[in-house]
Amino acid sequence: MKIFGELKQVIIHVKDMQLMVEFYRDILQFSISYPLTDDFTDQNWVSFNSGNCSLCLHSGLDSNKTYNSNIRLTFEVEDINIASNYLIENKIEVSEIRSPAPNKLVCDFKDIENNNISIEYFGN
Repeated sequence: MKIFGELKQVIIHVKDMQLMVEFYRDILQFSISYPLTDDFTDQNWVSFNSGNCSLCLHSGLDSNKTYNSNIRLTFEVEDINIASNYLIENKIEVSEIRSPAPNKLVCDFKDIENNNISIEYFGN
């Protein structure tokens, strides 16, 4: 049984949402899938149509915190408990499973070079 599915999202944590949206929308010419608004200053999340893998901007990058990377890869899984346990069995430190939105479960871990990765399950 394959535990991890396709790459679902690439999330970029940003300091200035409006400027970053303008860059990806106007310069790189990605169309916005969410939210459909003209002012992105107070938005916490913006998604672009970028094929099978979504390009997403997430606000709140702390300029005082040292990040290995401000980019996060997200993989969809069929069973988040099996995936989380698999990682733990392979000596990967995994965060607690949380539910940031209805019918969505997420947990986080890092790869060997300390890059951020999330796994997500979308329930029915």
